Amino acid sequence: MSHMTQISVVIKDMAALEAACNRLGLNLCRTKKEARYYGHNTKQCEAVIEVPTTAYDIGVVKYSDGSYRLEFDSYDMEGRQIEKKCGKGLGLLLQAYAAEKTKKEARIKGFTTTEERVEDGTLRLRLRRAIA
Repeated sequence: MSHMTQISVVIKDMAALEAACNRLGLNLCRTKKEARYYGHNTKQCEAVIEVPTTAYDIGVVKYSDGSYRLEFDSYDMEGRQIEKKCGKGLGLLLQAYAAEKTKKEARIKGFTTTEERVEDGTLRLRLRRAIA
């Protein structure tokens, strides 16, 4: 049975989410309000993340507190294609979001950032206070 899975990470910054999508070659479409999933079903949402080469989308669902959650169908081959591009449980997308949000907040607070991918796949961010 196919269904939409909710990812429990809270998204609060759509600009950082869009930057994360761009890093992974995804398209955040803010005007699209229905995410596609199994059997030509759709899910109402605030925005849609389109994943190239798949027939399904990732829905960006807005909650009453103003935050967003990501929902997608991971059940069949199309869902597995989403996870292939975005990581299991959307892990790569969430990692990219965390990196983009951290870099944005660091710049606001006067830090510069560098980023590197460690051998085990971990993303390492280094923050340095800008010298005045």
